[in-house]
This record gives sequence, C-alpha cells and structure tokens, in this order.
Amino acid sequence: MISSIFLLTLLALFLNCVNAAVKPLIKESFLEPQWLSLPPTPTLPGNPTGKSVLINGADIWYAEFGNVHSKEVPVLLLHGGLGNSDYYGSLIPLISRERRIIAMDTRGHGRSTMDERKLTFELYASDATGLLKHLDIQKAAFVGWSHAGVGTIAAMMGPKTSSFVERAFLYGAYSNVKANSETYTDEAIFKKFYYRAISEYKRYQPDGDLEGFITALITLDSSLPLYTASDLAKIKLGNKVTICFGEHDEAIKHSEFENLSKMIVGSKKVIIKNASHFGIIQNPEAVAKELNIALSEK
Repeated sequence: MISSIFLLTLLALFLNCVNAAVKPLIKESFLEPQWLSLPPTPTLPGNPTGKSVLINGADIWYAEFGNVHSKEVPVLLLHGGLGNSDYYGSLIPLISRERRIIAMDTRGHGRSTMDERKLTFELYASDATGLLKHLDIQKAAFVGWSHAGVGTIAAMMGPKTSSFVERAFLYGAYSNVKANSETYTDEAIFKKFYYRAISEYKRYQPDGDLEGFITALITLDSSLPLYTASDLAKIKLGNKVTICFGEHDEAIKHSEFENLSKMIVGSKKVIIKNASHFGIIQNPEAVAKELNIALSEK
C-alpha cells in the first residue's frame, strides 16, 4: 500500500540526491507504543542465497525453508509494496517447521527484476502461481501482506490462478483504491519505511532502475485495484480465507476490514492488537499464532 503523492515526493528526493546515501530522517522514541514503532528489518533464517527463475519476463527470486518434503500444504509468503522477503524473517521460524515455506520477492522488489510491462495485481498473481508451477506445487496457502494481499485476492479470482490457492491469509489487504487512508503518508512510521525501502532497494539492486520502479508503482497505486462485490463473489474458499488487520492500521480505512469480510463470503476476521499496517514485524508472534490457526482450518 503506497500513496502516489508520497511516491512522487520520494521520486523527487531520489532525483535530487541520486549519488547521496539515503538516511532515515525520523528518530524513534523509546516510549512510543508498539504500533508506532518500525522494528529493524529482519533477516531471513540462515541468510539464504536463494534462487531466481524467469517468470513472465522477470527474474523472480525465492528461498525455501522448513520441510521441503512435507505432505502439508506449502506456504507461500508474499510481501508488501516497496518491501522484500526479509520482512518475513521473524515470522518464518514461528510457522510449523513441518511445512514447506517459500518466500518470494515480488517483481521489481528486493532481488527480483522487472521488465517493461505495466504492473498489475493480476500480473503479481501470475508470477506467484508461475513460481509454484516451477516448483511443481499444485496448491499452496498464500500469505499476502498489503500489495501482496491484493495480489492474492487477484489469484483467488483469476481463472488461470485460482486453482493454486488452497487457502489465504490476508494482512492489511484491500479491494479498491478508494480504501486507502488519505492521511497515512503523514505518519512518521511510513516516512521512515519509505527511506528504509530506498536503502534496501539500492542494496539489493545497486544497478537497478529505482526511478522506473517507483514510477511503475505510482501508476499501479493511482488506478488499482477496482474490485467489486461481484468480483469477490468469485472467491469460494469460505473459512479458508482469513482477513487480518492491525488494530491501528494507518494505511487502509478500517471500514475495508468489514467490507472485505462481507464480500468474501464465509471468510474469517482477525485483529492483531497493538499493531499497525506493519504488524508482520511489530508483533510476529501474534500474527504467527493467527496464521497457524488459519493453516489448520478444515
């Protein structure tokens, strides 16, 4: 979830200091509530080298954890906009070790490249299912945070992708661009995240086209998604869809939490206390508890 206005500001900042190191401008307070804090970005367990595979014209990076030979449904972890798989680093050890876990960098993000095609959530869904095809995985539990939550919704609706989604855990997802909060980019936590995200992008893709990447995200976020109730009615997974929000989510209007649960018939609702849109790193223990419950849902 990224504001187009803020990304334009961020793009201007990048163009004005392209050769300068980007430093966080927001200082943390030791007294701030958990939901206002932005903990350090975790590292993936074992700091894996990972692998890349060409999918839809992009080199998609991924790493695997847990029991590769498990008979349980594999878990596919999909991160939010401007982020990368590292943000799941604290969550992965808390998921059942008897499961096969795959963490994937979205195209253009982290260690994954992007081509010239326009970003869409349907393309994100196609990339994710393309990776599953490559790994010879027929079905997986999709865990989608923010942007990837929308991509997971797209996967559940798509005629060529829905069969790959055995269940879904959506954190901070949304169905319509109008569900964006108008004021969240004023929050210090988001400003800190954006500066951090630029630094992480430059670390993983020192020769990458940051300007082109941000421009592509601006185009995506200014127009999509535009899903309707009739679109979401195509999702038939019932209680195998969990809609999870942070109690203090500052990026998505809280009304979307209720709207999504009504439009995805039979879905479950979960609130993570004392967490915001960044609950994945603010309180991974609480998120993992709910995720493990969702994974065991019959």
